[in-house]
Amino acid sequence: PYIVINNIKAKAGMEKAGLSRPVFSDKEVETVAEEGNRLFIPVELNAADSAMIVTVPGIGAVLGPRIIKYRNLLGGFYSIMQLSEVYGLDSGDIQDMLPYIIIDTTLIVKTDLNSAGYTDLLRHPYLTAENTRDIINYRKYSGSISGLKELLRNSILTKEEISKLAIYFYVCDSVNIER
Repeated sequence: PYIVINNIKAKAGMEKAGLSRPVFSDKEVETVAEEGNRLFIPVELNAADSAMIVTVPGIGAVLGPRIIKYRNLLGGFYSIMQLSEVYGLDSGDIQDMLPYIIIDTTLIVKTDLNSAGYTDLLRHPYLTAENTRDIINYRKYSGSISGLKELLRNSILTKEEISKLAIYFYVCDSVNIER
């Protein structure tokens, strides 16, 4: 209420919404989706709580918690199409949701492969039980993992698995950390 934005985009957004004062940033006005007479400000998928996520058309009280649970298991979404991995959602549903969802990949939580426990690794949807066991055994044998490519060279993970996991895992050698 204390800021007045003299911006054509903001004014257009306010007029569409029937508002007398600005409530949208430029980015939000550009990405506002309209359905009937209602305006929807896109929901940021990696930060949304259950109350916020159910405001997205097509996501209800059943799908909302599933999406949040899967997001938490992953560490966050890097692509909207990852929603197809959530039980009950298909690519058609996701296409309908596109105007209402945005993703901030800086909110993805990464895990250190050298310090993650067996259950932490096993919980990740992109790691199988065999992958997890092999990583833990390799870590015990070698002392630590110097990089994800090391797991590829030692046939622990495939190139495709590493490309999916590189977003969620990093390696930190506690001996070489600069303080």
